[in-house]
Amino acid sequence: VMELRARYNIHPDAMVVTFIGMFGASYDLETVIKAARVLQAESSFNIQIVLAGDGDNGPKLREMSRGLQNVVFTGWLDQVSILSLMRLSSVGLVAYRKNTLQSLPNKTFEYMAAGLPILSSLRGELEALISDEQIGLQYRAEDVASLIEKIRWLAANPDARKEMGKRARKLFEERFSVDVIYPRLVQHLESVAGGLSTMLL
Repeated sequence: VMELRARYNIHPDAMVVTFIGMFGASYDLETVIKAARVLQAESSFNIQIVLAGDGDNGPKLREMSRGLQNVVFTGWLDQVSILSLMRLSSVGLVAYRKNTLQSLPNKTFEYMAAGLPILSSLRGELEALISDEQIGLQYRAEDVASLIEKIRWLAANPDARKEMGKRARKLFEERFSVDVIYPRLVQHLESVAGGLSTMLL
């Protein structure tokens, strides 16, 4: 963890908003960088945005973030480094464009497992989960002001933010972990197989 902090100059007292994934067409990281530029200019909170991964939009995003001290690009990380980054993070970012057809992306569960509150632009199932379980905040996709407002709120309310993270971790353990899902899957497959064998008799 300390090595990762030093390598990418992640401040120990910063609220670290982390995105992990592809810099591809369905992700909206341009809005994230525009928000970072506004946040750096006002400097009312110590906020860092870490973008871990790479992809087709990587060169464009790096160019957009030139001169920003509060945006960190790590490139691709191995699993050990990802886990270390999660430990340094305060918020897990799910940044999709409008009308993206995704329900519950895998990265959401990684963030939850790490006890991070979710900051998401994705509508539908994930939005409902975040709202119902109070495990994060929703911002409007491709809306810089909306994203800034939610980041500011999370920075200004560290206790509420940490409670969201605890609820996310608890929810993951109760509903989405392998220990929970695997027995349910086995049970489901057994009931399906039982139904098939009855039909064959």
